[in-house]
Parts: sequence; structure tokens; C-alpha cells
Amino acid sequence: MRRSTRPIATDVYEVGLGGVNVFLIHLDDGGLVLIDAGVSRSGPRIGQAIRDLGRRPSDLRAVHTPGHTAGHLALLLPRDGGVLFVGDAATNFLRLTWGPIYEDVAQGRESLAKLAALDFEMAAFAHGRAIRAHAGERFRARWPATG
Repeated sequence: MRRSTRPIATDVYEVGLGGVNVFLIHLDDGGLVLIDAGVSRSGPRIGQAIRDLGRRPSDLRAVHTPGHTAGHLALLLPRDGGVLFVGDAATNFLRLTWGPIYEDVAQGRESLAKLAALDFEMAAFAHGRAIRAHAGERFRARWPATG
């Protein structure tokens, strides 16, 4: 294992990217979770850290959701019916709505439709309260498929 990848808890690894840290979590069901994606040039180093742990980058269910920023990701954890970590793609303060800021509103709209097409029971947000039941249904009602 490279020096920039180190265990910090059972099955939790910190990946140092030079001023930014991301975290990899081994799941009991064999899945792998990436928390944060660093900066735009972090991909190769994160991929190498995953390979150093004996895994493949395709073992991560990350959904590219540009709009808030070009490299924004939402993460889908396949547990308890699916838990979507929405990040800044949307918020849930008083109601489910758009994220706080978008670099590209059109891409943001496409990303929200992409998230609404996924199957998940719960959603956790960078801003606002988690939706603990029927979150996918609420996303589909808020951002119906167009086409």
C-alpha cells in the first residue's frame, strides 16, 4: 500500500492527495464507497489507491452529476433499499429542490433527471435534511423524465 493511502479505522482508508483527503470504505457486502472525489486531477491517484487495496475502480457506484461543478458526484450505497448521497446536486430544507449553486444549470437539470431514474429509498444531502423513506419516488415526482 502506498504511503498516501493509510487505514484510519476498520475497513476505512484515507487517501492523501496533497492538501485534500478522500476516503475509501470497504463494505461488508463487498462494495466500496468513495467519500469526496478531491479535485479534477485526483482521478488517477484515487484509481491507484483502489487498486492498491486489491479492488477495481468499477467496484465504486458513483454517478457523475455535473452542474453544481463539472466534477460533482453523487454516491449510491446499495444498502437498506439504496442510500443516495446527493452532495450539492439538490437540497432538502423546506422541500426537495435544486442545489445551492450551479456552474451549468442545463447540466444540473440533466443530472437531477439522472438521479431521479435511479432506485433508492433514502437520500442524504450536503444541505438539508435526509429523506428516510421513498426518496426515489420524491425525486421522480420533482424531476420527471423528459423525452
